[in-house]
Amino acid sequence: MQRQRVLEGSAKTPRMETGAEVISHAARPRQVKHRRYELAGWEFKPDKRGIRQKRAILRELPGE
Repeated sequence: MQRQRVLEGSAKTPRMETGAEVISHAARPRQVKHRRYELAGWEFKPDKRGIRQKRAILRELPGE
């Protein structure tokens, strides 16, 4: 309660200035490297019931 009054400021005490907030290492946004793929071809494989399914074969593109 007293800390809240000090933070808000009053006629008797000047407003308590707080420094810049410290952001912890885990809270910083990380650079996410997105993987890129290209279509290499198609394959036809049976699913669990034996029905033929068309599936894409993807090739990962080298990163920049």
